Amino acid sequence: YPKPTYQLSRHELEPVAAQNPHALLQLATWFHHGWRGCPANEAHALQLEQHAAAMGHPRASDASASFNNGDGVDENQAIAFTWWRNAAAAGDADAMSNLSLIHI
Repeated sequence: YPKPTYQLSRHELEPVAAQNPHALLQLATWFHHGWRGCPANEAHALQLEQHAAAMGHPRASDASASFNNGDGVDENQAIAFTWWRNAAAAGDADAMSNLSLIHI
């Protein structure tokens, strides 16, 4: 795409996000904060983060934080641990750090 994803409008980003995990995470951030014409919607942001994780994006560990904190979903430590473990296996340093804190 000719522009970086953060410079796109919501309507430009949504079709790109269907095939691009980085774009999915950008869109999730917008829904999380209610930016760029996206209504603030934690549950939808989490769905987008999970989709990006399923596509193999290592920074999608933010989904685990939602489960850990109960942001937009019911708090579930077991699911949070699974998401952090997957993200850590993909090389996400934040997820590795969060896992290390659990084991302290």
